[in-house]
Amino acid sequence: MRSVQDPLGKYVDEANINFEIFGNGTDALKEDLMFGLRYQVYCIEREFLPASDYPNRLERDEYDPYSTYVSATDDDELMLGSMRMVRVSEGMLLPFQQHCTRFFPDKSLPPMHECAEISRVIVSKASRRRAWSAAPESAPTPALVDLAPTHITSAHQREALGGTPLSVTLGMFRAMYRHTKLSRVGYWYIAVEPALARLLRKLNFLFEAVGEEQDYYGPVTPYILPVAQFETDLLRNDPAMYEWFQAGLTEKAPAAAVSALIGHAPPAAGRVRVANGAQGPLRRLIQTPISNCASPM
Repeated sequence: MRSVQDPLGKYVDEANINFEIFGNGTDALKEDLMFGLRYQVYCIEREFLPASDYPNRLERDEYDPYSTYVSATDDDELMLGSMRMVRVSEGMLLPFQQHCTRFFPDKSLPPMHECAEISRVIVSKASRRRAWSAAPESAPTPALVDLAPTHITSAHQREALGGTPLSVTLGMFRAMYRHTKLSRVGYWYIAVEPALARLLRKLNFLFEAVGEEQDYYGPVTPYILPVAQFETDLLRNDPAMYEWFQAGLTEKAPAAAVSALIGHAPPAAGRVRVANGAQGPLRRLIQTPISNCASPM
C-alpha cells in the first residue's frame, strides 16, 4: 500500500483551497456554481446527460433535496470541485440502487438508515490544468477526477501540488468524512469508474465491491465501505494522514449546526466551513451555523 503521508496533507492545507459543507437550499450562489460545474462535466465534457434537458445549464436531480454537499473553491470563489452525500428517507432507494442492478447475492448489506451514498465527485478543468501547468505539452483528458499527480515524487511537485486534482479530491473526502462523523453515518456507498476506484485505494479508502461493473454514467462498479473500517485502515497504513483527518473533531459543533446535519431529511439552513488554518499544516474544522443563508430552490 503506497502511503501518501504527511506532506500531502500539508500541501492541501497550504493550497488556498476552501472546503465548505452545506445543505441543499442553504447557499444559492454556491449551489449555482456547483450545479453549473456538474452541467459542464456531465452534459458537455462527458455527455452522460443531454444538455438540452438543462436549459439553465444547471444539472440537478431528484436526490439533491436529500444531499449534503462539499465544495472546493479558491480565494477568488472559483469552483475547483464538488461532491455530495445522499441520505434518503425510509423506503427510498439510493442513486446507485436505481441504476445498478447486478449485485452479488452473497453480500449482506447494512440497514439503509446507517448508510449514505457519495456521488457526483467532480474536479473542474481549472484544477486539472494546474496539475499540468509545468508540462503544457501534456494535455489532460476530460474526467470526473484525473489522477496526475497521484503521489509526490519531487520538491517541484510538492510546490505545484496546491489546487491540483489530488489535493482537491483528498480535501473534499476529508471534509465529507468529518460531516459523516457529525451525522452518524456508518457506511458509505459509491459507484465509480476504475480510475477513481484506484485513486481512492491509494488514499486508503478500501471500498469493497457489492456488484458487477455496469453502465451508470460510464462503466462503474458499486462499492461499500464501513466508516470504522476506513478509520482502522487509515490509522494502520498512514498514521500521519489519519491524524490530519481527525484534527479538530474533538471540538464540538454548535448544537444548531449538529442538529441541521443529522437525520434523513434535507438539512436546515446552516453550513460548516473547513477553513485554512494559521497555525501549522492542519486545518481546524470551524462550524458556523448561518441562518437564512438562502431560500430553498
